[in-house]
Amino acid sequence: MKTRIYDLKFLPALCLVWIISIASAQAEPAQERFTLDRSRSSIEFFVNAKLVDVKGAFRSFRLDQFSFDGQNPETLKGGLVIWPASVFTRDRDRDEHLRQDDFFWVEKYPTSKITLKKVQKKSEGLYDFVFTMQIRDKVKEYTVPTKVAANQGHIYVEGTFLVDRRDFDLNGEHIANLVMNNQVELKYIIALKDNSKN
Repeated sequence: MKTRIYDLKFLPALCLVWIISIASAQAEPAQERFTLDRSRSSIEFFVNAKLVDVKGAFRSFRLDQFSFDGQNPETLKGGLVIWPASVFTRDRDRDEHLRQDDFFWVEKYPTSKITLKKVQKKSEGLYDFVFTMQIRDKVKEYTVPTKVAANQGHIYVEGTFLVDRRDFDLNGEHIANLVMNNQVELKYIIALKDNSKN
């Protein structure tokens, strides 16, 4: 029987290539299937007032611990992180006041959160979203009828609900607060881009 002799001088180089390939794979994780399409998403609010109604939006938010199987909306999990400092009402003075300690107090509470607890189908394309919303140090649970629809490589999640601002200590000391309704209409459109459709 012949004895095969292997040349081991290339072994260190092969080991180095193997280590580098593993490190590269770990440094470049696979892209998430669904990501937030900010250009098609919005979180808006509307407040009725005796003098001038206020309409605004939060310009900065992201998905939080999000997962979805891409088929059944009842598998949706996770939520949103929102930065109240990004509030925008087309009035610079009002926006600055909303950031202060009698409203969002963004210096102490820089983020707010929406955390999804349950999704239950009501009818075709319509679901009850049960979630908690945290603003400042207050948390309240809501059940919101929400439309879920697929269109042009996106999943759209859309709902509207009422929030009593006093539940979150958004009381305000400004004189305009006296003529502002306590009920705030919140509307969300979350566009989830399906990266598997690329």
